[in-house]
Amino acid sequence: MRPSTASPPPLSGLPRALLQAGKLTPQQVDAIQRNAATEKIPFIDALVRDGAIDAKALAMFCATHFGCPLLDLTALDVQALPQKVIDDRLMQSHRVVVLARRAHKVSVAIADPTQTTALDQVKFQTGLAVDPVVVALPQLTELIAQLSQSAEQNL
Repeated sequence: MRPSTASPPPLSGLPRALLQAGKLTPQQVDAIQRNAATEKIPFIDALVRDGAIDAKALAMFCATHFGCPLLDLTALDVQALPQKVIDDRLMQSHRVVVLARRAHKVSVAIADPTQTTALDQVKFQTGLAVDPVVVALPQLTELIAQLSQSAEQNL
């Protein structure tokens, strides 16, 4: 039996963009991806947790690199968010929050705009076009926890 010489899968999404922009080295990307796989967490979580990039700087990078608007969630009035546009489980599992709903579009807060599965799920569930708005990961997780807690209290 020959030893495996399989190369790692090609990079895509956020890791690839960070590598191409020189924000991370190939060794950093590999280590973060291994940590994320071992802990079964998204790459962006491992990236922010390890401190390789500041969460706000990462949000700024994602917004400029992927051409999405950037929003500071601390300036947001949580009471003004539209209710029941997407299922709470979808919000929690894919970490997206609906910010606004217009005629044929819905704007969602997301930390990683390359997370196309989440955007596709929102589009499927709402039947509307989806506009991603980049936010810092810690702010997003805090908002989701706050919205989840208020949803539990309403029940």
